Amino acid sequence: MKIKNPVLFILLGIFTIVTLADIITSLFVQSAEANPVFILTNNIYIISLIKMLFIVVIYYIYRRNIYTTHFIYYVLLLIVVLGSVLYTLAAYGNIIGIQNPQLVEAAKDIPNSVKVQEYSKFVGIIYVLPLLFSILTFKFYEWSLKYIKIIKER
Repeated sequence: MKIKNPVLFILLGIFTIVTLADIITSLFVQSAEANPVFILTNNIYIISLIKMLFIVVIYYIYRRNIYTTHFIYYVLLLIVVLGSVLYTLAAYGNIIGIQNPQLVEAAKDIPNSVKVQEYSKFVGIIYVLPLLFSILTFKFYEWSLKYIKIIKER
């Protein structure tokens, strides 16, 4: 297999590893799980399948290596990078839960509405806000290019 895009290949590898770490570690702390899909379905395997499908979709995009605009490619990179951060922190939290079963036991008593609220805050701060700010910044960059002059370095 020829590596078409080494940067995306490495990012996809990291994303895959941390996603699998999150999937595996979440199996041991299900009663503390706050993901809304899990709370709705009470099935950890559905979340795992969705996460694995996400990896497959990104891998397909990587293999295809065709993008309609620079913006689309940038957003893909952003999703993979921020997703890696999110899943790393999720796996870390799961490991803390595995090492401290009393925390997982205590989480059983937390109402699902509170779990979803805190999960939403976590995802919003770690993933959604940085994604929105970065996308907005890139769009400003694109819109302003026609007004600037770049001097190429020699």
